[in-house]
Amino acid sequence: MNDTFDFRVVHVVGNLDVGGGQKLTALIARGLHDRGVDVSVVSLGRPSLYTQYLVDAGVPVISLGLGREGTSVDWRQAPRAIWNLGTLLRRERFDIVHTHMFRTAVLTTGLARLTGSRVLGTSHRIYFDRVQPVVERVLSVLQDAIVVDSAAVGQILQARTHIPPDKYVAIHNGIDPQEFQNPPSRVDARRDLGLPDDVVLLGCVAHLEPHKGQRHLVAAVGRLRASGRNVEVVLVGGGSDELALHMLTTELGLRDQVHFLGVRTDLPVVLSALDVLALPSVFEGFGIVQAEGMLLRLPVLSTNAGGALEVVADGETGFLVPFGDVDAITARLSQLVDDAELRAEFGARGRERILREFSLDRMVDRYLRLYERVLTKSDR
Repeated sequence: MNDTFDFRVVHVVGNLDVGGGQKLTALIARGLHDRGVDVSVVSLGRPSLYTQYLVDAGVPVISLGLGREGTSVDWRQAPRAIWNLGTLLRRERFDIVHTHMFRTAVLTTGLARLTGSRVLGTSHRIYFDRVQPVVERVLSVLQDAIVVDSAAVGQILQARTHIPPDKYVAIHNGIDPQEFQNPPSRVDARRDLGLPDDVVLLGCVAHLEPHKGQRHLVAAVGRLRASGRNVEVVLVGGGSDELALHMLTTELGLRDQVHFLGVRTDLPVVLSALDVLALPSVFEGFGIVQAEGMLLRLPVLSTNAGGALEVVADGETGFLVPFGDVDAITARLSQLVDDAELRAEFGARGRERILREFSLDRMVDRYLRLYERVLTKSDR
């Protein structure tokens, strides 16, 4: 690979608010910038969490100001988005335009191709069952490559869209160790968050949506407490399932044992407070938070599907269970709750695995190789 880069890249994302896709965009852009690549980020939304992160790192960020604060552009604003984005791309003439997620790809791909740029997309999942597979297939004709964050995602998308499999490129997310360089102690983190110090504390960091599986985790905690185990759980995030989860905790008599912390940006503090990280969702493309938890020596309970199969080593750094199987969730959590030594062993192996296989440098290397390969392709 070259030591100097004479190409310009722009990453286009719906917004830079809290979210795995947004964080990934910011990490890639900062990593490329640190390697000397001329990289910019365009957010269709308003300035938000990762805007300042990028600006502080020296990455130019252009916010088009569409949509409500902290949200992606909505379809009613598509004409304005297309005009503003098209004007920007024509003026700047980037060598590579890299879009993130479906709506952004729809708005950006054709415009970028008209300016002569190479176009890449990053896709995580099918959000719109009937429309998206067809649209993705049409967009793929204009895209030079489609990045997915795990081989599992690539296989699922290819089966749904029937896009040629060689169009997909799997690049695992990279974890930035600097973000977690000086985490607080367990005692300090719990004190800062107002959490009890004398319990085994489980945690789930994810949008509060049915497919994330928090209901099954809460049900398992109810069973663990009924068996006499001193365990509580933290739910970090917000979403449509929040009211139902509050009602479930009341029904199970867990109002004081389930802690709703809302949306948080101090992830090192949150993770440092936990004994076990749980992400029992139906599917994760990668699940960047589980890798971050492993970096901080947390054992992870996740689902035996999707990207978790590529991140969590079952029985070595955590446990993988079927989605929605409360019996299995309870059984595996029982092992972790009862055995502090097992938690420590899993945590140590998890940290080693992340540093070895999922580093930020390794991810950036793979993106650079992909960009150079795309730029040297002959025109179709």
